[in-house]
Amino acid sequence: MSGGASANSGGGIALTGLPSVPSNTGAVVGIKEVPTLEEFAPRFLDGHTKANRQKPSGIATQERIIRVHLVPALGVKRLNAITTEDVQHLKGVLASKAPKTINKILTVLSTLLKKAVEWNVVERMPCVIKQLKVAKPNVAFYDFDTYEQFVEAARATDPRAYLITLLGGEAGLRSGEMVALRWSDVDLTKRQVCVQRSAWKGEIAAPKGGRLRYVPLTVRLATALREFRHLRTPEVLCQDDGKPLTEKIVQRLLRHAAKRAGWQTTVLTSFVTRSARTWRIAVRRQAQLRRWPAIRS
Repeated sequence: MSGGASANSGGGIALTGLPSVPSNTGAVVGIKEVPTLEEFAPRFLDGHTKANRQKPSGIATQERIIRVHLVPALGVKRLNAITTEDVQHLKGVLASKAPKTINKILTVLSTLLKKAVEWNVVERMPCVIKQLKVAKPNVAFYDFDTYEQFVEAARATDPRAYLITLLGGEAGLRSGEMVALRWSDVDLTKRQVCVQRSAWKGEIAAPKGGRLRYVPLTVRLATALREFRHLRTPEVLCQDDGKPLTEKIVQRLLRHAAKRAGWQTTVLTSFVTRSARTWRIAVRRQAQLRRWPAIRS
């Protein structure tokens, strides 16, 4: 094949397709071979994902997506040989998964290829990647009676379960944010907490969105924090032996509270955040009623 190009195992052109260039010594220098997706993946993870200091959970997610989905489907393909049809085939292979999950996988593939272009590994994007349409979910919220039932069950289960329920239900903290919360973040005088870090499998990073936020405390939550105050660790939540609490322990405490409350479900990941959204909506509604009395009617 002329021009320094050769066939490759991925079904595309192994080289860029440009003619060979003579060197200063008179020897002919070939164009560098384009790597396969599997070969380029470690460079992408090190040079982009890790170099940009993305959250540990995000790095792990991208590593898993590449290992479990992209390499089996496109690993032997050279980057410049990945076609739009290949992308559509990948969508078909992933058809059993939720559209949102498929879009996450497509986003990693798209970012990987764009970095290959940016780093002059390939000349241009070799394919078009269109994401799936995702229907807006109909999220159910918990009413106040249900929430209060859970609060009382958590109180009877464990002081930590009670505090976790309030931190999630009345302050909107995620489990990783609860685990990483320190007493230095809590201001009982101003009745607020500063959420500036999140834990994930023992690693501490910025909270979701990458920015800290200040959250007001309800009277009940402020009272619970004051009563729970201890000096064993800098963290608010810890185990009896002083070791840090983990996200799994948080979920286990919530499951125990759910069992005591007589709930059948064991999936409680979104319970506290949904409760928090309900709480905030109600607080805003009450503020509006105080500001505009005519609305009460």
